[in-house]
Amino acid sequence: KNNFTPVLEIQSLEDGGFVKVVGVVEESRKAKSKKSGLPYLSLDISDETGKFTGLLMDNQKEAKFTKYMETKPLPKEDDVIILTGRKNGNIVFVEKLEIMTERIALKMKDLK
Repeated sequence: KNNFTPVLEIQSLEDGGFVKVVGVVEESRKAKSKKSGLPYLSLDISDETGKFTGLLMDNQKEAKFTKYMETKPLPKEDDVIILTGRKNGNIVFVEKLEIMTERIALKMKDLK
C-alpha cells in the first residue's frame, strides 16, 4: 500500500507500528554500537509536520546496514528519501531505505 505516514503521527503509533515516510535527510551519521560493536546508520529525517530519527543497523539476525552499503550510496543531507520501518520508542528501525534521485518539488514555488 502507498499510504505514507506524516512524521507528526509517528509518535502516536504503538511500538512495532509500521511506518512509511517521505522525508528530507537533515543529518546522516555512520557509527558502531557501543554494546555490540555492529555498524549502523543514524538519520535525522523531517517533513513539513516534524522530525524523527531512523536507524539502519546490523543485528545478530541480519546485516541490514552492511547489505545496504554494498549496493547503495549513503543518504546525505538534503536527500529526499522513502523509508519504511517499525517504530520503537522515539526511533524508527529502518527496514527499507530509498534515495529519490528524481527532483521532487514539495512547494509550487520550487517548480522554477
